[in-house]
Amino acid sequence: MDYIIIAIFSSLVGSYLGSLSYRIPRKYIEQWYDEEDLGELGVNLQADPTVVESKWSLCPQCKQRLKWFHLIPVLSWTLLGGRCAYCKSRISPRYIIIELLTILSALLSYYILGFSVGFFLLFIILSGMILASSIDIECFILPDFITLPLLGFGSVYTLILFLKAGYLEAPFSQTWINSFFGGVLLPLFLIIFSWLFTKIRGKEGFGMGDIKLLSGLGFWFGFQAVLIALTVGSVAAILNALILSAARGRQILSSYFPFGPFIVLGFVIYLIFFPAFLSLNH
Repeated sequence: MDYIIIAIFSSLVGSYLGSLSYRIPRKYIEQWYDEEDLGELGVNLQADPTVVESKWSLCPQCKQRLKWFHLIPVLSWTLLGGRCAYCKSRISPRYIIIELLTILSALLSYYILGFSVGFFLLFIILSGMILASSIDIECFILPDFITLPLLGFGSVYTLILFLKAGYLEAPFSQTWINSFFGGVLLPLFLIIFSWLFTKIRGKEGFGMGDIKLLSGLGFWFGFQAVLIALTVGSVAAILNALILSAARGRQILSSYFPFGPFIVLGFVIYLIFFPAFLSLNH
């Protein structure tokens, strides 16, 4: 029964995240064009003030206000065949994917931590990472308003560990040394590596958004978690590039691609198997 309640609640959160995943990029895209060379990365996104500024959910194509029964998480998209109820234009599968991923994130958090403070924190972190990944895929940007709170509150948690004022259950870091290594030293190494890569190759290595995401995860979950997230994410990214290269008949390993989702994938793999990873230390 608990899992059913959590699935229903998290599906509503996922529906909201899906809406944000469309609205946020189209609210800030002009600012991001000014700050980053998004055109060179193949980003072709236009602002959509009608949808962004509306307090109601609208179809991105015909701008019709959607009724409540058009917005039931997972179910409505499926029954409508992925199309608008009014204009019949295709609705991006991003919405149902985000809803399903959010449900799975909540169930995973509950399975690991039960009903606890840690459960809510882990679910919030995973929800933010789902939203950040969606934006990164579309815009090649991990927004500061997602990564910096993760990093900032994570550093506060590290301070709490240092002062021995409390700690959260695993998979959260149990010692301040572990958090410090994960949140500071590994990201610092990546900054130096990225700087050298840029000097030698003339192109960016790791983006700062990726490094801030890894740093935030390091503060919260420790060195091992962020190292595994980085390693698994890197392997997955290379495999993805190789598969796409073979499918498209051209080499894309030298191309830019959003790395944030692969970091998130690596971190989720760590969460699923973290008891096995922890046993390696004993």
